[in-house]
Amino acid sequence: MPDNENELYNEAALSFTTKLLDALASPQSRLQQIIDIGYEALNNPIIVTGTGWKIITMTEQDMLPEDMEWSDFATHGMLSPDSVNMNIKTKLAERIEHSEAPFCWHGHNMKYRRIFGRIMVGGNFTAALSVVEYNRGFTDQDYKIVSTLCRAVSAELQKNPNTRHARYLFREEFITNLLDGTVMSTAAIAEQATALNLGIKKYIYVISLNIKEFEDPNYLFSYICERLERMIPGSHAIVHGDEIVLIATYSDIGEQFATDLDFVGKLAKKFGIHCGVSRCITDLSDLPLAYRQSIEAIRLGIYMERSGLICKYSDYSIYHIARLCSESTELDTLCHPKVWELLEYDKAHNTFFTESLYVYLMCGRSAPAAAQKLHFHRNTMYYHLHRIEEILDVDLNDNSLLFSLEFSLKFMEYNKRIDTKKYYDDTAEAPEA
Repeated sequence: MPDNENELYNEAALSFTTKLLDALASPQSRLQQIIDIGYEALNNPIIVTGTGWKIITMTEQDMLPEDMEWSDFATHGMLSPDSVNMNIKTKLAERIEHSEAPFCWHGHNMKYRRIFGRIMVGGNFTAALSVVEYNRGFTDQDYKIVSTLCRAVSAELQKNPNTRHARYLFREEFITNLLDGTVMSTAAIAEQATALNLGIKKYIYVISLNIKEFEDPNYLFSYICERLERMIPGSHAIVHGDEIVLIATYSDIGEQFATDLDFVGKLAKKFGIHCGVSRCITDLSDLPLAYRQSIEAIRLGIYMERSGLICKYSDYSIYHIARLCSESTELDTLCHPKVWELLEYDKAHNTFFTESLYVYLMCGRSAPAAAQKLHFHRNTMYYHLHRIEEILDVDLNDNSLLFSLEFSLKFMEYNKRIDTKKYYDDTAEAPEA
């Protein structure tokens, strides 16, 4: 670099550093002020994001609607699931976390190149700073400026505990203790919930997302928590062991929960995550029970090989009973002998009356609904029910008997004596009548 260029750079660098120091020394300093000083030095847009791919701050001098990631941050304040998936697949998050020096990157979802730098607070990876190559091309000196800017942002974050999201730490600790059942009396729980301004409403659900298989937790887990809380107002999401646990509360039991669960299902599908949903509770002291239900629902949904990723405990509680019974006795011995008799008849005569009975009970003892599920004409379904009564010499109007048969069929299903997975998958083909 010629001497005059060196002099110009040294003068610009000195001015940049002086402005940063003055800003950091001021009691009224703001993170946005630090970023704006960086913009003056780099003449390119800057974004600072937390580990959940959620924006902390960004420059506003330029609009980049043709750049997907910039548009995500400018419009929604965080990346879309598609962009997060792309960055995880290309290991961008991992490289940011482990790179001591700024580096250049050009992702498929980025129209313009970026310089990325990591921001450390208290020895922990806290945020990422990126500069977009928009107004001018990058120079070797830009990497030095980005490095200095990252340190300045780190210093500013340490000055302002609220920026480091310290206000969430007590909330997360409280929820963790609730889930583990280590929190005190009902009165103490209510007092802390009020003090932390959790905004818990009357009807409470626990939704657990199984993240055990993921290898790149820092960005993905934080991102999912941020997105869940953003899309489901008043909810609280934390990482707890092998799960992301969402506490969702409502003033009434209505369509909103179904809408929110649909959103969770779409997010689960995006990342291939099984989700367990507890029964509704109305007391925070029951949160450990609801949490266990959500975990058990995931376990049973996977064991039963159901096609959906959303596993509601209300749909699996009978299998939970089966699992608990299987730990102390042979499940086969608990099944009604008439069910075994029907199953043996099917094997001997190549029929499937056991499945017809299962679907009939599954459909709330509605022959028309069962016929539709089995792709039968309803007359065929009535014929099957009549034949079952003849084969077993029973009356299917006997409620006590039907309860026992249904319970037995669920136990046999859990014990893999009968295969009913296709009846929980609308795309599966049913046997012909």
